[in-house]
Amino acid sequence: MILDQAAVVLGSRDHAEQWFNKPARGLDYQPPCSVVNDEHGCQRIREYLGRIEHGIY
Repeated sequence: MILDQAAVVLGSRDHAEQWFNKPARGLDYQPPCSVVNDEHGCQRIREYLGRIEHGIY
């Protein structure tokens, strides 16, 4: 589900998969794949993707 949302926001599944494994500024420079372990982490990623989508990151 997170990768689906990321694909929509980032433009493609390939971009989403690359983003998922790289450090992300909005996640304290942790890659999303290391944050997605629980519901709190998933929520942080969804919120970050929302900020990216609206240009507020």
